[in-house]
Amino acid sequence: MVKAVQSSRNVVWEIINEPEWCIKETPGNTQFQAPLVQMQAFAGAIADAIHKNSKQPVTLGSSSLKWNSDANPPALGNWWSDKALQSAFPSQQAKLDFYQVHYYDWMHNDQWGFDPCREPASYWKLDKPTMFGELPATGGSFYNPSVIMNCTFSNNYWGTAFWAYNDPGSGDFDWHKDITAWNDFYKANTGLTSYNTLVSWLNSLRQE
Repeated sequence: MVKAVQSSRNVVWEIINEPEWCIKETPGNTQFQAPLVQMQAFAGAIADAIHKNSKQPVTLGSSSLKWNSDANPPALGNWWSDKALQSAFPSQQAKLDFYQVHYYDWMHNDQWGFDPCREPASYWKLDKPTMFGELPATGGSFYNPSVIMNCTFSNNYWGTAFWAYNDPGSGDFDWHKDITAWNDFYKANTGLTSYNTLVSWLNSLRQE
């Protein structure tokens, strides 16, 4: 599958979406339990295969900074770092090119919130570019889309994406509700949001 699209510059690979919800070590998880090291080996093996067959960027959709940060506490550790993946699957290619984390209301707390407006990227001890790849289209109960987008930018994260492009069955989760926020952000940051800039950034993540 990778080889079939390896020449396309429009492809970014996401290994798995929110794997924490089927990992034994996730607090409160009671079913579909796989040991953490097993999931890390799986992610490492997939990353290794993609890297060996293309130059396209690879990431993983972590449920939260809670499991993708070495700022412990409040996070529980970076389960998807190079060290973690390569320990479970020994290969220099078993690595992500950038981190991608999610945020929803349950992560918002006055003491330890994992939202993009709480702390800059540097606070979370992130060793790779990190984007918020899944956010509620409404911004959630604590922020609106414009605030979230500007927080993500000013706190030095590498991007913002809302759930979902089109998911009318999920009520508020429909990116069309963010059109105004996207347009406003684009007008204020045209040079940063152009397609060519995005492609250059993605290509820069992969060294020849």
